[in-house]
Amino acid sequence: MSYKYTMPERKPDSEQQLLLKAKDVAKAFANVTQMPVSFFNRYNELDWELLPQGKLCNIFSEHYNCNASCLRILKSAASTAHKLGEAYLFVCNAGMIQIAYPFTYKKENCGCFFAGPFAMGSSREHVLRHILKGLNCKEEYEYKMITFFSTLKVYSPKDVQNFYDLFQHTMLGALLPDREFGTVYITENKNGELKEQKEREIAYPSELEHQLLEAVKRGNGEKAQLIFTEFFERIKILEAGNLSFVKIRLMELTGILSRVSSKNAINTINSYNYLECLDELNNAITFQSVFDLIYNLIGRFANDAFLHMYEGNSEIIRRVIRFIEDNYKDNITLNDVAEAAHINASYLSTLFKNEMGIAFTYYLTELRIDKSLRLLVDTNLSLTEIALSIGFNSQSYFIKVFKNIIGMTPKEYRKESNTQGIYR
Repeated sequence: MSYKYTMPERKPDSEQQLLLKAKDVAKAFANVTQMPVSFFNRYNELDWELLPQGKLCNIFSEHYNCNASCLRILKSAASTAHKLGEAYLFVCNAGMIQIAYPFTYKKENCGCFFAGPFAMGSSREHVLRHILKGLNCKEEYEYKMITFFSTLKVYSPKDVQNFYDLFQHTMLGALLPDREFGTVYITENKNGELKEQKEREIAYPSELEHQLLEAVKRGNGEKAQLIFTEFFERIKILEAGNLSFVKIRLMELTGILSRVSSKNAINTINSYNYLECLDELNNAITFQSVFDLIYNLIGRFANDAFLHMYEGNSEIIRRVIRFIEDNYKDNITLNDVAEAAHINASYLSTLFKNEMGIAFTYYLTELRIDKSLRLLVDTNLSLTEIALSIGFNSQSYFIKVFKNIIGMTPKEYRKESNTQGIYR
């Protein structure tokens, strides 16, 4: 006689169970790093905090006043972390670094974990001087401040990168076992595409933000910088000329840009550019210096993205790829591209294949199909509308080409993606 044992089906963790797991691993993180960790619930209220004695903000009695600007910064950082679907670095009012990690359950924003604040810089004296200047605190706090600063550690950008990675993986390890949360986590941010935040004011230039991200992803630095110039002026108006809050908006933007500048760096901080930018942006004291910093950073991000698209040395092919990226929606031909590049079409055909490894026509077709994937997942556009929007003349031809490249029809791909919640 044989017996068959069936493993009981594992029930998904409840929201409270996930929070308890997260708190346990947060304790381990705090004990090892000696860094404070706190959790703010979906109502932006503090639920618990670990190592509160290590938080500079706890010195001040008005820290938890719901109208305090520091809570506005925390709320903004939590919102950005939820949109990104991963850990997010930001700078608080005191000029110290914090890491926000989103908590999502059943597709709902349920709160945010925060690690920090902690100090980053190359010189301890410079960091302390900058923090004191930013705080402009009352005399009643001076003794507590002196005591706090006597034990304050200052970390390098490399240390901060390590803290970021450790906190990200620590919290992810606690929350990932819930299958539904894992799916939501993956789909929160598809290729760095961010939807307009519901809580944002109606005047927020969300369309300009989207255009800016697209220009950076395509490696078009000149266009991206031109868009940023208008975006910056709109943000200044939105924040009523408050430099501190303009900085906060731009910190959010640079965090997003660091992830979309390279298709291979969506889920990591792009080298040290972003960390260095945080420090410089925090120390900037004029609108012009803030503008110049982000303007130049956008140019570097766009250049990184372009280099990722093409790693060869041909300036002609660089121009050709940029032209294709900007015009793939139109009915362009090899002759059109050759004319735009001011070279012979036959020569371009040979050069393109030698440099890229595939023929011009196939490259253009693959690009169009790649663009269609996001539209199939993120929009409700019909197949005809998608086909026309990416440069195909008919729905039937689009379906035929799509199946040849992807291995299934657009309709099947859309259905599968919606079921799995994963951007292919």
